[in-house]
Amino acid sequence: MKAAIFDLDGTILDSMPVWRDLGNRLCRALGFEPPENLYATVKSMTLDESADYLIKLSGYKTTKEEMAQMHYKLIKDFYENEVQLKPRVKEYLALLKEKNIPMCVATETDSTLAQKALERTGVAEYFQFCLSSKDIGKGKHFPDLYEMAAKKMGYEKEDVVIYEDACYAVRTAKKAGFEVHCIHDDSQKHDTEELKMLADHFFEDYEQYISSAKERQDN
Repeated sequence: MKAAIFDLDGTILDSMPVWRDLGNRLCRALGFEPPENLYATVKSMTLDESADYLIKLSGYKTTKEEMAQMHYKLIKDFYENEVQLKPRVKEYLALLKEKNIPMCVATETDSTLAQKALERTGVAEYFQFCLSSKDIGKGKHFPDLYEMAAKKMGYEKEDVVIYEDACYAVRTAKKAGFEVHCIHDDSQKHDTEELKMLADHFFEDYEQYISSAKERQDN
């Protein structure tokens, strides 16, 4: 490995729970208590469908435009004030930095919010840049984000390791020819077995990563 590309949510940041709770937060922001098991109802909906559903629940107290603004504000507040790092990720990043391995972030989160979260949690210094799928107009179902990040760092894909937690993203990166390491996140536990088969390496947490790295140093 000569360079590393890190996913953000679920890989660096312990941020996935907020996405499960976002509908509840939106309901309360609109002035009413969310129905029980709201996430189970909206998780298979598109953004437009879930917005329509929440607007209906609110008694049509808001519009889609207002809902979008409210959605962004809640997410912005979370990334700027609440989000925490995955346990021991900072220690692992420090190990890679000691080896002079350049790192960047490739995320589907808005790059401005991602950068604020990295700065607030004290890990921004480890990354050369943060690139978002929103910057290029293609999500992680396509390899463009990874390829652009590698090119921006000045490395060929065979020299780069990608760190991910989501099954569809691991699948994309592997198909594009990258080496992929997977870090477990509870939001992806239903895909654990597939992730273990897809990824080049699968680790339950960063403690395993750190132990593995130190064992390689000792040998």
